[in-house]
Amino acid sequence: DISHEAPHHDLRFGAMFSALFQLNGLETLTIRVQVSTGIIVTDRDVQDAASAWPKMQNLSLRFASSEMAAGANPASQPRTYAMYSLEHLALRCMELQVLAVPLPNTTPVDNGVEEGNHGDLRGDADAGDRIADLPDDRDRGTVLLAESTTTARGDVIYHNKVSRVVLVGGEWSNVSEKIEEYLRKIFPKLGGTGNLEHITSG
Repeated sequence: DISHEAPHHDLRFGAMFSALFQLNGLETLTIRVQVSTGIIVTDRDVQDAASAWPKMQNLSLRFASSEMAAGANPASQPRTYAMYSLEHLALRCMELQVLAVPLPNTTPVDNGVEEGNHGDLRGDADAGDRIADLPDDRDRGTVLLAESTTTARGDVIYHNKVSRVVLVGGEWSNVSEKIEEYLRKIFPKLGGTGNLEHITSG
């Protein structure tokens, strides 16, 4: 459980916490950051976390992203990670049960961008860090069978244990039915509405 008063010179998640990616056996992690401007969380950060913590059971990042912090002007902030980045966690963290994360950039889901066609959904300007980097069936090989099932149509059916999701920061009114439907698809054990919630701060 890490509580951190962040300095204002570097509020990137990777710069602050990437050392934790060396702890591959982590099962529970809670990070609370006290900073009014929020933390910059990128798609690459989410991908790295999913790769680094395959045994994670309870991941709680209880702070707002820079774009979603109270009073932030989204036009002047680095774009936060895309909603579709959560697929990294859905596919790679098979022991994960409880997930609390900053509210992501939900625009692609709201705009109806098709799943599996996420190549240019990055929020920041780092070229190459794309959701298209998710391994396809050829790369995953037999591991795919444990993490998901691909139907004849190419649709992915997820097999993870996530039963509770908390979105931190931003406005709950921004979470549309499409977003809820999407989250329940990649985390099929979410079940009823009580298992998907929103809090304004950590």
